[in-house]
Amino acid sequence: FDSDEGTGTMAISSLHGLMVELDHPLGFRTLDGNVLYSITDRSAERLIRAELNVLVKQRMDIVEEEKETWSNRVTMCLFGWWLGRKSQADKTARFRSRVTFEEVMATMLYWRKPAMVPDGIKTARRERVRETLLMMHALTVKDFMRIPIKKKRQHEVNKLLIHRKDFYKWAYGDVDYTRRFRFISATRRRDKARAERNPIYRNLRAMPEVMIEKVELIRLDRSPPELIPHHDLVRVSQKVKFPKPVTGAYGFLSGIKEHAVVLKFVDVRYKTAGFVACDLSECDWLGWQTV
Repeated sequence: FDSDEGTGTMAISSLHGLMVELDHPLGFRTLDGNVLYSITDRSAERLIRAELNVLVKQRMDIVEEEKETWSNRVTMCLFGWWLGRKSQADKTARFRSRVTFEEVMATMLYWRKPAMVPDGIKTARRERVRETLLMMHALTVKDFMRIPIKKKRQHEVNKLLIHRKDFYKWAYGDVDYTRRFRFISATRRRDKARAERNPIYRNLRAMPEVMIEKVELIRLDRSPPELIPHHDLVRVSQKVKFPKPVTGAYGFLSGIKEHAVVLKFVDVRYKTAGFVACDLSECDWLGWQTV
């Protein structure tokens, strides 16, 4: 309750998480640490949620009525800005739809342990209970109407997660990707060890310059017949008896000055795209490393 910028309030959407953490009878956690969430507990949670919404609605109705009074309008116009209350007013309005600790605990007690509520309070709560039941029905309809939207959104997210899962499954089995991953891990370990040796490097993280290069990819129906394989280009241009990884990089950089590059997607997400051609002669490769 102290996390919302010191307002001591809580969002109604956090009610279920709070009741899961609280012990029985107010919450769902038993003495042995397990969570008991029966049909009765679910119904009680719906009633508590409905009454908290009623409290918020009543509070907001009172605030709106106060705003409509002529004297309050004049006061706010004349003195609101000069008294420096604007930020506080914005903060209060932002958390007006929250509920306080006292409201949450009292409402839980009313519905979870009604035997402990005095008869006088029960009698005074008749109108509130009637509004709570109406609010519960309204929230039930609202939740039902949101089910199709929730399922649609869940379906879209699952499609994205499936593609992401397939990508990582491919990536961690790819030789080049894993070599790059090992290089990054070694760099991080080296920086961590340097920071442990010298305090001046602690809490520092080297961030390379970010440069955006836009390249137009032209889809090809098939591999062009005049294609020069990369290893042939390296053998002709570099003429090195024992080539190294950097030799392939130099051969590639020398070849893109006069030739277009033909690429093929190996990522499982885009492998159906086939061959594409692009011009990389204008790209700046400064700062790149071979791994």
